[in-house]
Amino acid sequence: MASSLKYIILEDSYFIATDIKNSIAGLCPHTECTATVEAMEDCIHMANNQDVDLIIMDMESAGENAVSKIRQSRISHPLILISDNKDIRQSLSGLNMIEFILKPVTASALSSAFRKYEESIC
Repeated sequence: MASSLKYIILEDSYFIATDIKNSIAGLCPHTECTATVEAMEDCIHMANNQDVDLIIMDMESAGENAVSKIRQSRISHPLILISDNKDIRQSLSGLNMIEFILKPVTASALSSAFRKYEESIC
């Protein structure tokens, strides 16, 4: 049996995080959400101390200076980044970003992001 893809969600809205998790479970049954966190510090801790393959991160939930925090944390995990600010995309170069999703998050966007992730590891 193939091992499951393990991911963390950084999202400060319980409802949005649950929607993302449920959408992914329906699209990609071979996945496992190992944690849903509301703060960047918790995300960094989990990424560094758990067996995690991917991080799904809402940039607004990550807080002020999110891009700088990602760079400083030296998170090397692939990232699916989510934001309602399309202009932030320009500041994301150099990160291990699989996909940038502009809110609202749709099942189609998540499906596309997971396909890109799977292609990147083949």
